Amino acid sequence: MGREKKMFCPNCGNKIVPGAKFCENCGQRVDFAAADTSDASEGVSDTGASSEAASDTAAVNESAAQNEATSHSAAEGGETEAHSEHTADAESDASRIQREAEEAAARAREAAAKAAEEARRASEDTAKYAKEKAEQAGREANRAADSTARAARETAEEAARQGEALKQQWTPGNMERLAAFAPFSAFAAVVIPLVLFFLGGFILIVIAKILPFRGFAQQLAWLMLALLNISKLLFCVLALAGVVASVQLYGKKEKQTTGMAVCLGANVLALILTFFILTSTGNVYIFIPGIALSIVLALFALDALSRVFLRGTGIESEIQPSEDFAAFKSFAENPKEKTEQFAAEMKREATTATAVSKEILDPSKSVFDGSGMEYFIISLVGALLTLITLGLASPWVICYTIGWERRHSVYSGRRLVFNGTGIQLFGKWIVWFLLTIVTCGLYGFVMGLKMEQWIMSHTAFADEVSDPNRSEVFPDSGFDGNMFEWIGYNLVMALATTLTCGIALPWVVCSFNKWYAPNARISGRRLSFDGTGGELFGQYIVVLLLSIVTCGLYAPWGFVKLRRWYVSHVRIADAV
Repeated sequence: MGREKKMFCPNCGNKIVPGAKFCENCGQRVDFAAADTSDASEGVSDTGASSEAASDTAAVNESAAQNEATSHSAAEGGETEAHSEHTADAESDASRIQREAEEAAARAREAAAKAAEEARRASEDTAKYAKEKAEQAGREANRAADSTARAARETAEEAARQGEALKQQWTPGNMERLAAFAPFSAFAAVVIPLVLFFLGGFILIVIAKILPFRGFAQQLAWLMLALLNISKLLFCVLALAGVVASVQLYGKKEKQTTGMAVCLGANVLALILTFFILTSTGNVYIFIPGIALSIVLALFALDALSRVFLRGTGIESEIQPSEDFAAFKSFAENPKEKTEQFAAEMKREATTATAVSKEILDPSKSVFDGSGMEYFIISLVGALLTLITLGLASPWVICYTIGWERRHSVYSGRRLVFNGTGIQLFGKWIVWFLLTIVTCGLYGFVMGLKMEQWIMSHTAFADEVSDPNRSEVFPDSGFDGNMFEWIGYNLVMALATTLTCGIALPWVVCSFNKWYAPNARISGRRLSFDGTGGELFGQYIVVLLLSIVTCGLYAPWGFVKLRRWYVSHVRIADAV
């Protein structure tokens, strides 16, 4: 009975299928000799076969155990090596992360220290800047306070000087002229409102109805209403002055005549009528009799003017209508002689007053020697002429006002002169005015610049003008300011006035003047301006308060005061 021979893998000890060349378990190649199929071989004794089989099995088991131990040892060695490598990589990563963290912490400390230093410097700079600004604001406030006190003191001194000058002008001759002229105030207080009323109606009809400029017409109407009220007040004041002059003349004259009594009565009636016109609101029962009374007073004023100015017999002489008529007829035939005679008489009386204006001034100083009364009269007459002529007389009024201002301005000891005429300005004025209307007022900014350029081109130093009647442009005079800068400064001044209620205006005006002066040329010489806002504020606030208190009557004197301050801070740039 044959026995099947069992074979095992020498690597893993797995049983090998007879005839297989590879182990099914581990894939090890196996080579065993084919079994002998002869009967002789099969007849080997059971003991030999068993012994052989046992030894084969022991050999196979021993080999498998060795292989397994080897394999397990190799696996353990691989795991140990891999674990060592992983531990080394982890330690390297940990040390690298620690170094990076230390470097980041160092950089953060440096950044924090730098930020702290910058913050400290910034706080020091801020504190220093705030301190400087506080000191500057304190200096400006002190300067403004000093300027205000000085302006108030100068205003009081100026009022005292004006009062003294008025007292010196309050002579018997001037009192006679005033008493003779004052009754005209009643006639003017009646006629001028009528003229302004019809002008207002004409403006509303033509500009508001025919032309589409309703807003502009309303502004003109409000302007005329304001001028009407101011003119009423002035006529009332003039009548009051006539009453005062008549009373003083009546008391000073040794003999009181009928002519003096009639003059006093006429001035009293004029005062009563002008007062009722000032306080009434269109009451027809006062207005209609007022027209008749104003005509009577105007006729008496003509008679009094004839006695004082033409006949020279004085206010105390008797009323003689035939003599008055003859005197007016003689004046109409030869007005030049009578006018020159009256001008010479006035010049002799004003010799003392004009001596100061002809004084040779210090070349290192700039002054303005115009008076508020002169500017008041110029402004009043100019406004009335402008209204009566519907603005057509504006060029002549402007030229006369600028000429007066230049004649009284002295820069570094050199007096100015202006030779522009109304007829030269008229054409330009009409074009500029129409462009302003067409552009809805936007061209008004450019119009101001054009006007300034034209005025400066006709301004020169009086000592360099050989012919004062010359009206040509002075080639070395002009204004070189840029249009955008001009518009910008005007807008800033408007905003400063609106947003700060006028408080910041003095500083903006001084900034504008510092830009304006170097751009102005007079006879080839540049100007400079050294005024400050703090100094101007004191002058400005005094003028503003007095103008408000006097309902605008102080405005002409305020303009002269501010002009005097401005000129005092202007110098010829190359003058010593």
